[in-house]
Amino acid sequence: MATVYIGVDLHASRLVAHIIKRSIDDVLERSDISISTEDIATKFISLLTPETYILVEASSCTFTFIDMVKPYVKKAIAVNPSDFKALYVTGKKNDRIDAKKL
Repeated sequence: MATVYIGVDLHASRLVAHIIKRSIDDVLERSDISISTEDIATKFISLLTPETYILVEASSCTFTFIDMVKPYVKKAIAVNPSDFKALYVTGKKNDRIDAKKL
């Protein structure tokens, strides 16, 4: 089974995620998705496996989101953006870039 790493930039109306899949033979697959929060239960949860790790940029709805995905993943972690300097070291900042850095 492939190990999946997902960086999530979460907002009240949508989430942006960067997904990295690494299989047993070390083949790497990357993708970006944007999903409305109404579709998290149907579209996002279906992407999760017991070998998924999720990092979420901390915001007001982060812990509700983590509680929702925790039963489906190996580990879900909230990241304080002020403690994660990689989010701020470049001049460009948008949801897709934040998700990829996470």
